[in-house]
Amino acid sequence: MRHLRGSEDEIAFYFGRANYYDAVDFDDSVYRTYERLLDDTAPIAPYELVLIDEYQDFNQMEAWCYRIARSQQSYSCCRR
Repeated sequence: MRHLRGSEDEIAFYFGRANYYDAVDFDDSVYRTYERLLDDTAPIAPYELVLIDEYQDFNQMEAWCYRIARSQQSYSCCRR
C-alpha cells in the first residue's frame, strides 16, 4: 500500500477486490483510517489517554492519522 502505483482504475480495482474478499493488510488499514479521518468530519470519541510507543518508527501517513485525531481532541503530550 505504501508504494501502490497505478491508474485510478487499477487502484479502484485493487480496493474493490480487497473489499470483496474482506482482505486488508496493515498498510491498507492505515490508509483507510487516514482517508476516513479526512472524509468524516464527525468528532472522534474522546479517550482519557492515548499511548504511542515507538513513534520514531511511524511512517508519514501514520503520523498524519495521529495529528488529525489530536487536532480534534485535547490530549496532553509528554515525551520520555
